Amino acid sequence: MTIVISIAAVSGGGKTTLTNGLLQSLSDSAALYFDKIDFQKAPEDLTAWIDAGGDLNEWGMEPLIKKIEKALNQADAPAYLILDYPFSYLQEEVAQTIHHSFYLDTPLDIAMARRVLRDQEYRDIGSVMKELQHYLRDSRRAYLHMEQTVKLNADYVLDGTKNPDDLVAEVMTCLKNKSQSQS
Repeated sequence: MTIVISIAAVSGGGKTTLTNGLLQSLSDSAALYFDKIDFQKAPEDLTAWIDAGGDLNEWGMEPLIKKIEKALNQADAPAYLILDYPFSYLQEEVAQTIHHSFYLDTPLDIAMARRVLRDQEYRDIGSVMKELQHYLRDSRRAYLHMEQTVKLNADYVLDGTKNPDDLVAEVMTCLKNKSQSQS
C-alpha cells in the first residue's frame, strides 16, 4: 500500500523544498506538485475566491485526483507518494487519499521574502514593487486564510523556518513513530 503524504504551506512556505528533500530520503517515493498541474477550473482571482469563502470545490481537483489515482493504481506503485499540495485535508476527494498531512508554519514575512526571491529574480524593481503592493493590498488575506484553515487541519505542524534537512528528519521521525504506534 502506498502511503500518501501531504505537504502544505502558504506560497513560499517551503512545500517544494521539503517535498524534494523527502524524495531523496524516502526510498521508493514519487511526488506530485500542485503548481505543475493545470487546473482549468481554478479561480482566476485567489483573493476574491478567499473573500467569497474559499470553496475548494470551485477548483475542479479532477486533474490532481486523476494523477493520484494513476500513481496509486500502477503496478509498480511507490511506497510513498508525496503531495506538494497547499490544502491538506480541506478538499474531500483529495483528503480521502492522504495518510499524513504536514503543514509548514512559516512566518508570512519569510514566506513573502522567499517568494519574491524565487519568482522575481530576473524581473525589474517595478515588478517586485507591484508584487509587494498586491500582497499588502490583497493577497495577504489569502495567506492568513491558509493559516486559519489549512494549518488547523494538518496532522503535524512544523516550524517552516528550520533548516530543510532538519525538517526532513522531523517528518521521517513522525512517519516512523506513527508506523510503530500502528504495529
